[in-house]
Amino acid sequence: MLNQVTLLTNSNEADGSLHKKVYNYLLSNSFLYSLTLEAVASNFNMSVRSLQRKLKNEGITFLEIVDAVRMALATTYLRSGNYPVKDIAFALGYNEQTAFVRAFKRWTGKTPVAYKTIIQTEK
Repeated sequence: MLNQVTLLTNSNEADGSLHKKVYNYLLSNSFLYSLTLEAVASNFNMSVRSLQRKLKNEGITFLEIVDAVRMALATTYLRSGNYPVKDIAFALGYNEQTAFVRAFKRWTGKTPVAYKTIIQTEK
C-alpha cells in the first residue's frame, strides 16, 4: 500500500499552497490514519486555530482535505485489486466497513464492490 501512496504524492506536487502541503503530508503519513488536526498543525509549527484560519482563507477545511486523501487512497487501493474492502476500510481509519461504504458511495456514487467491478472490466 505504501508504494502506491508514494506514487500519489509524486503526482500531486505541492504548488506552495498550504492545503496541498497538508494533503501531501496526510497522504505520506496515511499509515498513521489517526492523524489529528492538532498533530498536523504541530507538524507545520502553527496552532490549530492558525491552521484552520489559513485553510479557510484557501477555501477548504481540514476535514475536506482528510476526505480527499481517503478518497484518493481508496480508489487507488481498489484499482490495484489486491485488497479486500474491509482491509481498505480499516487502513483508512474506518471502524466499520459500512461507514467506509457510505463514504465511498458519497465520493463516487458507487459502492466499493461496484467500483472494483467496473475497474476490472475496463482492464
